Amino acid sequence: MSLYPLEYRIEPDGAAWAVMFGGESHGGFDNRRSAIKSAVADAIRVEKLGYRVAVVASRPKGCEALCERMIKRPHL
Repeated sequence: MSLYPLEYRIEPDGAAWAVMFGGESHGGFDNRRSAIKSAVADAIRVEKLGYRVAVVASRPKGCEALCERMIKRPHL
């Protein structure tokens, strides 16, 4: 079991959204919601392998004053 969570980050990439993992982009999406769904699905898969995982979504442009959002799900 990992001591520190692995982190998926959803960040704006021009007019699109990117899922970042390990400092590299792992997919581009037309909207933030699709990027979040993809990151959460992969995070669930990785969590089942025994790792602690976090998904952090940046806010859309125009909302930068708001904090980033960490997506949480109940642990089984």
